[in-house]
Formats: sequence, C-alpha cells, structure tokens
Amino acid sequence: MFFIQGQNLTAQKRSSQKFYVRRPKTTAGKPALEYRQRPKGKVSADDYRDYILGFIFYKYLSERQYIYANDLLETEEVKDYLQLTDPEMPDAIKEESLQHLGYFLKPEELFESMTAKGNASTETDSNYILEDLKAVLNHIEQSTMGTDSEEDFNDLFSDIDLSSSKIGRTPKARNEVVVQILKPEQNRLQVA
Repeated sequence: MFFIQGQNLTAQKRSSQKFYVRRPKTTAGKPALEYRQRPKGKVSADDYRDYILGFIFYKYLSERQYIYANDLLETEEVKDYLQLTDPEMPDAIKEESLQHLGYFLKPEELFESMTAKGNASTETDSNYILEDLKAVLNHIEQSTMGTDSEEDFNDLFSDIDLSSSKIGRTPKARNEVVVQILKPEQNRLQVA
C-alpha cells in the first residue's frame, strides 16, 4: 500500500497482470491525491499524473529492493546496499531478489541514487539523468526475463516516455521537469 501526503493508494494486480493504482474517494471536496506544484512549463495535469504515478511505483520497487538487500547483508561486513564495493555481492543479491521480489535493481539504479544524481550541483557534476533513468526502467523489466514475474513486469513503465515533447522541447528542459518531479521533498512516499 502506498501513502502519499497522508493519502492511501492501493496497488492491485488484475487479470491482465498489470498493476493498477486505485485512489480513495475524496473527502469534503478535496482531491484524494494532492500533487505539489507541477514543474514549470506546459506539462498537463494528466501527463504529470502519469509520470508521478510511474515514478512513485519505481520508488516503491526501489525501496523494496533496498530493504530486501539490506536484510540479506545483515551478516556481511557491509550492511548498506548502497555502500557495496564487492563486485560479486550484487550477483548473489540479484539471484535472491529475482526469487523473492521478482525483479532486481543494482545499487546505482535505486531511486535514491537517481535523485542524488538529478539533484547534483550543475557547476561541478552533471544532473542529466534522462538516459540513465530510461535504462533503469528498462532494466527493471529486463531483469525479470525468464522468471515467473516476467509477464507481471512486461511494459510496466510504458506510460513514462522520457523523450516526449509533452514534458519539454529539449532534452535539457525534459531533464529539468523529471528532476523536479523526482525531488525528494516534493514527493514524500512512505512504503507501508
């Protein structure tokens, strides 16, 4: 179950093996799901909703991977998945994650890593994340190939088109919109 700014969202799987998000009913004329300020530009509310819901689900999957990997690392020297330096350890975690979670994310593919890169100081580091983010979303789907969960993850993020002119005319403008959407203080998500 997702919680966004105190509102419950429930992820459900229907017969088509796709995940659907059901919003609770509104109360006293207020929307059940309140988005903070949309990024500046000409992003329509419908497009913004599609992107934010896709990114919320990416964050949910990312946090599940992080928690599960840290549980596996309890008996190891390095206990934080983001701090792994042993090149063989992610392979063992990948195998366990595919069996238990049905997908796999590398430490550098986690939501937290993407937002850190997106929020990097543009004077010293690049904050361009569109290609990396596209690769991560594709990798989530590809990591399930040949597993029981392959059908569940097929075209999971097909609604997120990071090259769409709907979110910006230039790659730089699109990147700014995506970075704005991913800002941690803007999209508080708690996994229950």
